Amino acid sequence: MSGLTWHHISDWLQKGKKEFDCQVIQAAPIRDIRGGTAIGPDLSMMDIIISSGNIACSKKSEEYDAAKRDLLDSLLKACDVGPHRHFMVPGSHDMDRTVFETSVPDQEAS
Repeated sequence: MSGLTWHHISDWLQKGKKEFDCQVIQAAPIRDIRGGTAIGPDLSMMDIIISSGNIACSKKSEEYDAAKRDLLDSLLKACDVGPHRHFMVPGSHDMDRTVFETSVPDQEAS
């Protein structure tokens, strides 16, 4: 293989089974990954996975646990990538904004 082959996922927004059927939504990207060699031989092996934010919907630990179970574990297995090659960047739904000050002034105070 030449170069770097990677898979990117964003905005999973795990809410729980009652909000949407995780198995149905997870099935399409996993199926595409497993069939990647039909697209091109370089897709037979992924070097890294990038999750760029909004894995959870409201920063709840049970949402992260469910996202790991319902998506991330299957994704790493399908890509044959260990957790050491999975890079995550938090999104706006993944951060507790109450723990830091914002640089944008409150409009009500003006």
